[in-house]
Amino acid sequence: EELATESDLVIVATPIAETPKVVSEVAGLMREGSLLTDICSVKEDVVDVMKSVKTEAEMVSLHPLFGPGASDLRGKDIVAVPVKAGKAYRRLKARLLDMGARIVEMKADEHDRLMAVVQCLSHLTVMSFLFTLSSLREFLTEDVRTPMFSHMLLAGKALLARDPDLYGEIQVHNKYASIVRERMLEVCRSLDVALSAGDAKVVEKKFSEIGDMFSKGERDKAYMLLYKLFEEEQR
Repeated sequence: EELATESDLVIVATPIAETPKVVSEVAGLMREGSLLTDICSVKEDVVDVMKSVKTEAEMVSLHPLFGPGASDLRGKDIVAVPVKAGKAYRRLKARLLDMGARIVEMKADEHDRLMAVVQCLSHLTVMSFLFTLSSLREFLTEDVRTPMFSHMLLAGKALLARDPDLYGEIQVHNKYASIVRERMLEVCRSLDVALSAGDAKVVEKKFSEIGDMFSKGERDKAYMLLYKLFEEEQR
């Protein structure tokens, strides 16, 4: 509490469920001209608290879209949800931009909808791959890999290196995550029904449906990068 009253900048970094309460407690302690932020992965609840609490401090909810593995801020995205922004936030924003970060400002609801795809879907995909792989250990009689399998393994190992509670909390506390999970299950069920019926062409059909998401140049570049990463692993 003493630090909060004396600090120019306070960053709340607590489990998602606890962040709104901590922000509420700290906000009233801070002085005029200071800045209160959090780095919570889900924004609606904490931003609602920021909007309702009485404080002399500025308040902006931040979400760095990277973890402690980052060596610097160059090219890294940070989402900002300004609630009560002024000079202190502008100074912090300028400093982050000078360090190479990309600041993307949006509303809390927009953030949570976007993160349901960017985080919840990607985490779910990798977790599903890992848990399925673990259930098929009897199939893994030899250590052989394709570039795609190797890349999926890399993502899985990286996921396992971090806090599992965070992945669970993001799924539970983002109200849009259940929509994303259900959509993914629908896609898997649809593919399973078609492939079980012998319809190999369903993959070509699905490819054509999403063809406009990425240009041919993007697809070709991704393919070559995948092989480059795979070959670098072998050196």
